[in-house]
Amino acid sequence: TRSWIIERMKKDPRIKLVQNLYNQGVILSRFNGVFSSAGTYILTLDSDDLIYSNTSEIAYKFSIMHNADINDYKASNIGKDKKVISDNWRPCGGSYNGNSAVKKALKKGIDINLWKKIIKRSIFINAINFIYPFVRDKKICYAEDDIIVGSVLLFSSNFFCTNFPAYIHFMDQDISVESGKLQTKKQNDREK
Repeated sequence: TRSWIIERMKKDPRIKLVQNLYNQGVILSRFNGVFSSAGTYILTLDSDDLIYSNTSEIAYKFSIMHNADINDYKASNIGKDKKVISDNWRPCGGSYNGNSAVKKALKKGIDINLWKKIIKRSIFINAINFIYPFVRDKKICYAEDDIIVGSVLLFSSNFFCTNFPAYIHFMDQDISVESGKLQTKKQNDREK
């Protein structure tokens, strides 16, 4: 992965390699990535997930247009047998803004999966600063989505649900070795 990123960096100066000197766990690695970023929004991608080639652009444009703190989008979920479990995994309950946005979202039942969201960087940083003292010396590798999304919600007032297909999650499998092959096929299927 490192050499692949370095090759891409030579062609595109926007790409940065953020590498830990030791295994810090998922949550601190995400924090390092956010602090190393310069964009307005953060979209995360794990080794068992794929995005369509136009996902970033569509999610970004929508988020800018609506000044979204969080934009939750449509995601497919693929099972171990490579069959679609859902083409709208854990659908969003609605869009909310203003002082009661978090309260309304929580009442409707918000999905805590980080991989279904694009988040305003300034909101993400506020959430990191809030939770960092609690996770500073901990190697958290599971349920970091709960911690991050829960904290991001505390600082959010503009939460949007969109219905564009943006993400593919491969449930209970690690496809990181095969991701290039699968991503090309899935992206091409979506864009036809």
